[in-house]
Amino acid sequence: MMKFMLCNRRLDGMSPEEFNYQWGVVHVAIMVTTPSAMQVFRRYVQGYALSQVDDELLLYPRSAAAWDGFATLAFESMDAFMGSLAEQDYVDRAKPHVFSAPEMIAQLTGEDVLRDALDLPEGRAVKLVHFLKRRDDVPLDEFHRRWREDHAARVLAEPDLVHRYVQNPALNFDADTFAGTPYGQGAFTLYAGVEELWLDGAGGLEAFAERLRDPLRVGADAFADPAGSFTVVVTDRLRFASAPDPEGSSTMCWVPPGIEVRSTPGRWSAPVPAPVAVETAIAAPPAG
Repeated sequence: MMKFMLCNRRLDGMSPEEFNYQWGVVHVAIMVTTPSAMQVFRRYVQGYALSQVDDELLLYPRSAAAWDGFATLAFESMDAFMGSLAEQDYVDRAKPHVFSAPEMIAQLTGEDVLRDALDLPEGRAVKLVHFLKRRDDVPLDEFHRRWREDHAARVLAEPDLVHRYVQNPALNFDADTFAGTPYGQGAFTLYAGVEELWLDGAGGLEAFAERLRDPLRVGADAFADPAGSFTVVVTDRLRFASAPDPEGSSTMCWVPPGIEVRSTPGRWSAPVPAPVAVETAIAAPPAG
């Protein structure tokens, strides 16, 4: 599975509430009713920034850009992803909906799930996202070795603290590929890897700072540039998950709170997961 990862922020003059509505409700509604998007994307998760968390708790400070959100779109092939951006239904319906500033951080990555024991309610889990810039004096293969071996071992040694851990290595591609698309001003290829750590609410953040932050930082300084790396702290919302039918003629999409959407008519029906109960974590934004 490949992922498109994006840090964005609201337009100048837009309130956080309006941004959350335009991004979390209107944008999602457009996405799930745009057939070309549903044929390509397998999972869409929006992460709403928890701005009140103290930087002292984090591995790296947050970006001075003050991102409002962090999103991930999962898909199966680069050709399908790029093709969807040029489809007429996307151009007519999704492209005109402008709600975030053109400046953004964007990454194309793989996905390596190193631990998956997350059983927390969606609204209680807090996710740390580390954008890791490679040190200039560290070759890329050495970055990946240290990140996957030494760094990951420290994270995985805390199973009661880190409930899910995913490493997303950057893909090698030409950033000019996105020229002329809504992502044309994305700062691609700046980061060698992006990792996601899921913790249990405010208590998990405090435990991370007490038990794991310093050992991780000492190890990470050997391969990542601390001045160029940053953290995003979010609470996730799964906006949709989709799957093609076995014959490829229809796509089923699940949207909270359990609406089923088909991109094209078809008889196929897959099991749809029931939405989980949602609690509020550290003044998380409304689910939208």
